[in-house]
Amino acid sequence: MIAFDGLNGDDYVYTDILDMFIWDRALREEKVLILEEQKIMYSTVKLNDGSISGADDDRVLIFMGCREAEDVRSDAAFWNGMRAIAMDKEPGAVTSIEDESLKDPDISKWEAFCGKYDHPDDAELIIEEVFLKDGDLFAKGVDEDGRDFMSKFYPIGENRFSMKRRWTHFIFGDNELIYDETKCRKQ
Repeated sequence: MIAFDGLNGDDYVYTDILDMFIWDRALREEKVLILEEQKIMYSTVKLNDGSISGADDDRVLIFMGCREAEDVRSDAAFWNGMRAIAMDKEPGAVTSIEDESLKDPDISKWEAFCGKYDHPDDAELIIEEVFLKDGDLFAKGVDEDGRDFMSKFYPIGENRFSMKRRWTHFIFGDNELIYDETKCRKQ
């Protein structure tokens, strides 16, 4: 039996937003760090874009999550929005792969993309098969962690596709599939 068996977190982190708020208050009330140490922690810094960043007198933004992103684009847009809010800027719209994909793609070549693919032995991501299902193009393969997956390909160009959980662009050529510096030949 392991303590907190079944809970997810970074090595037995068991907390909630209220605990994080209490932690923030303890910092501000000098229960954890003295004022001189806090001045160092909250001091202004010059960011890479040349702007100056500093701590607000009494503001804390707490967001906790322990799920894998369903769509890497919307996840990145969300976090960029949180950073913008923390810097008193207007957040941008949260977009998804559906927002970026072609609305009326030419599907006439898609059947030619279907089939099993060979891949280099050193490929981290393995696309084993591409197939049509309910009018959409899908890939079946093995990810970097050795887990089997099946994912929809979203058209983002004439022969270019992407997936929800990846930034990778998949490009179909003559009997080949190219992605992440990997070139696969159709069997």
